[in-house]
Formats: sequence, C-alpha cells, structure tokens
Amino acid sequence: MIDISERKQAEAELIQAKEAWERTFNAVPDLIMILDNEYQIIRANKAVTDKLGCTEEELVGLSCFKAVSGTEEPPQYCPNVRLLADGLEHSAEVHENHLGGDFLVPVSPPRNVDGTLIGSVHVARDITERRQMEEALRKSRDELERRVEERTAD
Repeated sequence: MIDISERKQAEAELIQAKEAWERTFNAVPDLIMILDNEYQIIRANKAVTDKLGCTEEELVGLSCFKAVSGTEEPPQYCPNVRLLADGLEHSAEVHENHLGGDFLVPVSPPRNVDGTLIGSVHVARDITERRQMEEALRKSRDELERRVEERTAD
C-alpha cells in the first residue's frame, strides 16, 4: 500500500513537471503547434496565439490550415502532407500571408511506445528578415553586374 504522503509528493512533482513544460513551451519564440493525424491542433504555444491574435482554446480542434492559412484544405507546400504520407520529418520554406511573413517550417513525427505515428510537431521559425536580406543582396549583386557590363561595353 502506498503511503498517502508519497502519493501527494508524486502528484506535486507531476504538477511541477507539467508547469515547467508549459513555461518552456510558451517561452520558445518559434511558433509551435502539435497536431493529430487529422491536421487538428492539439496544442499551440504563446508565439502562435500571439501571432494569430487568439487563445489556445480557440485554436484547439481547428485544422491547422484553416487556422493559419484560412483555407479548407492543406496548401500544396504543406510539409505535414508529406509527413502523414511517409511518417518522416519534412521541412518547407513558406510565405504565409495570415502570419505576415516567411517561415521555415520543419515537421517531426511523434510516435507512441509501439511506434505508431500519433500526429506531428510543427516548429515555424520566422525567416522574413533573412529573406529580405537575401533579396537586397541579390539586387545589389545584379546592380553591380549591370554596372560592370556598362563599363566594359564602353
């Protein structure tokens, strides 16, 4: 028979572990969503809810593509489509108007103890600034090449 004080201690430790996990999950600046195998949102961190201007409660149960892209079907570039087809990690760089930028979106396949796929974990990193810098560098390079061609033509 388990001593009641041991049970209370175990319950307190579980609560502390859950709270620590939630604080960590919500402290990550990347947008994180945990989905089931039907594209339904199970969890979303604070970065997601802040970006979408809603609460986690409002997101849970919605399809990720409806919540994020405002579409009725997953977009063609969605890495989750490939993950659900083959059970492997996938990644995509996407522009998402509803989120206001460009994102690197890797998806990972969590599995239960018998190895069955139980959904996906999305971690979207905002790469808008990087894309803007790449575009500025490309324009500068093109302009430099144009000037060199003009000079060498003279």
